[in-house]
Amino acid sequence: MKLKTFTVTKVNQLLSNYVSENPIFNALSITGEVIDYKETNYGYNFLSLKDEQSRIRAMVFTKTLGDIKLKDGDVITAVGKISFYSRYGTYTFLVNKLEVQGIGYNFEQFAKLYKELAALGYFEESRKKPLPKYPNVIGVVTSTTGAALQDIRAVIIRRYPKITMLVCHAKMQGDNVDVEVADAIHRLEKLGVDTIILSRGGGDADDLAAFNSKLIADTIYNSDVPIISAIGHEIDFSISDFVADKRAATPSIAAEISVPEISEVIKNIDDLKDDITQSFNQVLQNYKLKLSFLEKEIKLGSPSQKIYEKKMMIKDLQSMLNSRFTTLIYSYKQRLQNIEKILSSSDYSKVLEKGFAMVKKDGKIIQSADELLVGDDLLIEFMTGSASATVNNITKGR
Repeated sequence: MKLKTFTVTKVNQLLSNYVSENPIFNALSITGEVIDYKETNYGYNFLSLKDEQSRIRAMVFTKTLGDIKLKDGDVITAVGKISFYSRYGTYTFLVNKLEVQGIGYNFEQFAKLYKELAALGYFEESRKKPLPKYPNVIGVVTSTTGAALQDIRAVIIRRYPKITMLVCHAKMQGDNVDVEVADAIHRLEKLGVDTIILSRGGGDADDLAAFNSKLIADTIYNSDVPIISAIGHEIDFSISDFVADKRAATPSIAAEISVPEISEVIKNIDDLKDDITQSFNQVLQNYKLKLSFLEKEIKLGSPSQKIYEKKMMIKDLQSMLNSRFTTLIYSYKQRLQNIEKILSSSDYSKVLEKGFAMVKKDGKIIQSADELLVGDDLLIEFMTGSASATVNNITKGR
């Protein structure tokens, strides 16, 4: 039998007619949990209804809600009809009546865990660690294939190019997200990073629910390394955001607060030099005034004993002045050396000393398997030497 061939438009028209002519689709009552609820200024609002296995997109007019303050996590029973959009071949459940039945499983679990951790002091500001002002190594826990990593890398390179960034891949959605994230944090801790950024881009409520995990919360809470949490968008909040030492609205903002602006560092050094010069000149001027005053007193006094005492006082002051100058110069020299040490300690050789190697192709540092092709010639640098290699096989992903 020869199959009849249809255009896309014809197929969508047939489906649209079937939906509109079938009574069951014109009067439906559906119970589900609200997710991805978004209000608009046009008199209608978007949402999805979900159960354990599926979801359906829906729309409700603002006037239909009345006094109901709908939000993600609400379980509702909604009455309405299915509207099929022929142009895109999609359908939406148009709600004309609804009733809130309670809260959904995800929200209930979130509230339960939040209450438990709050009672244990996980969210107390007093226990949160400050971010280092001049970090040497930044650790990033995210998916190496996600856009969040590219945003973080671009901001850090622009603001503080001398820093070393270590990326530890972890799944950001699906099963065992909490296990992979916790493992990645532990590995970065062992590598001696100064700050850790935990980040993923936006997603729906189900995707972000993975970060409402007791395991992730415990890992962040017990970490000795300051952790910045940047999960989802600005309007999204997760348990990891509340436990983390710092919460950032986006991956880019997390990168900005993790490192200083290099121009600010240079300005601080210049300001410190000015402070040293000003302090030195002030101390010198004060002692000059004291010496001048004593010389005048000596000239006015006649007894030899008084002259002797003033001479001894001048001698003591001269000795004190020399000592103070030496101490002052040493102190400021130490401060300058500390800053220079901070700026120079980000050299990649420090990472090589920990047993890692740096891979180069054509003089360029390789940061991802995506940059390699089979047959490429590589140079592998170790702390104690280097070796040449040729790429025979490429396996992507963790």
